[in-house]
Amino acid sequence: MNHSPFVLVAARRPIIRRLQKRFSQKGWHLVTVSTAEELLRFFEDHPVDCILVEQNLPDRSGIEVIRHIRGRTDEVLCILLLEKASPRQRIKALQQGADDLFCRPWSTEELVLRIDSLLRRTIRTSSPIRVIDDLRIDWHERRCWRGSQEIVLTPKEFLILSFLAERAGQVVSTDLLAAHAWRFSRSHRSLRRLVHVHMVNLRKKIDAGHPVPLLHTIRGQGFLLGKLGSSPGKQ
Repeated sequence: MNHSPFVLVAARRPIIRRLQKRFSQKGWHLVTVSTAEELLRFFEDHPVDCILVEQNLPDRSGIEVIRHIRGRTDEVLCILLLEKASPRQRIKALQQGADDLFCRPWSTEELVLRIDSLLRRTIRTSSPIRVIDDLRIDWHERRCWRGSQEIVLTPKEFLILSFLAERAGQVVSTDLLAAHAWRFSRSHRSLRRLVHVHMVNLRKKIDAGHPVPLLHTIRGQGFLLGKLGSSPGKQ
């Protein structure tokens, strides 16, 4: 990212006060609002890099806000702040489009580090171009091509593809992909299904119209990016 991140926060004043000083120290541009309506109105008119939204807003829940944003774009990082949440509620938030979530008590420093990590996760400082057969991935520009055809990916799809590309030719488990893409320390059946849904969509984009598939499901093991010969475990 070659500019200072623009962060939009919808939360109560005590939370905002905790964030303002630290965000300013990072050089991040911060806009704060107190309702979902204000957040969505600002979002419609201004480009933002990250939205930080509290679940218990006075006019709409944070999950509803994220679902609305995901109906418009996948380009904006969305983080949800919760008082508390069961594993099922956490999974629901991730399924609705949250990139990460925090439950109280949470550390401002950890939150800042998480946002920083998510914003630069797919930016690579080393070799900016990765080539796997006729698939080309540009880490810096967050773009990829199969042959001469550019493939349009969502941020989450690019994150998953990048993780697989770093391990090209190796089987990557569903749980490892989930941990990387959704930062969830323990796997859950719903989250595994979410990984598989993303992989189905990614495979369609990567392999459709090409005689040699590059994205493979290895039954009972995980996923592999690269050319694959005959294998009894392949699907």
